[in-house]
Amino acid sequence: MKQRTLVFPFAICIVILSLSINLLASCCGGAQTEVYNTAQAGDNTPPFSTGDDCTYTHFKGSALLLRVLWINKHRVEVTFTFTPSDPAQTAEYRFPHMKDIARKKLIFVEPEKHDSLHSALQTGDVIPCIRSEIIKGTCSPVVFTFPDIEL
Repeated sequence: MKQRTLVFPFAICIVILSLSINLLASCCGGAQTEVYNTAQAGDNTPPFSTGDDCTYTHFKGSALLLRVLWINKHRVEVTFTFTPSDPAQTAEYRFPHMKDIARKKLIFVEPEKHDSLHSALQTGDVIPCIRSEIIKGTCSPVVFTFPDIEL
């Protein structure tokens, strides 16, 4: 008995996948040209781009450290609540469902900076923080950074 191959159904799947990718690219990959500027007056810092050609807009603020857990000399996990410098900017969030409360972040630490950071990062401290939201690319939609302690 002769076996049939599944070329036809496979070809249909390829066509559907190609159409889906093109539709996704047309709706999300460049159709939106408006750049949201959340910089304060006089702040000339443009959105930054990462290796994957992702562009973010920034919301400057501070983080209240709710918990600091040292995993080892290379890693610390912080739980924090972010507060933007201008609370009205929360209305400009592109991802408002990604809340600023009780966020967790794993920070990699250079071993030679461990001792200074260990004493600098304490539960209850308030440190500078930036909430970055993606406006172009396929990277993480919301990223929090601590400019005083991260590279």
